[in-house]
Amino acid sequence: MERYSWMILLAVIAGVALIGFFVFFFKDMEFIKKMKEPKTSLWINFSLFFISVLSIILSIYLYYDIQTQLQLLERIS
Repeated sequence: MERYSWMILLAVIAGVALIGFFVFFFKDMEFIKKMKEPKTSLWINFSLFFISVLSIILSIYLYYDIQTQLQLLERIS
């Protein structure tokens, strides 16, 4: 379980950021339409989306890296 703790942490961060992106994005889109604001104020929402995508990519990379290390350790012993 300790091996996968970083992967689990990154997956949780990705999930929270993705949920936050969708919640705030839809609320802000309605606000922008109502107030006729420029769409450049959505950069915070897209930063949440970027964080979630980056966390998902990192967790997948860590999974494959751990699997490769385990295979190397099995060959050595």
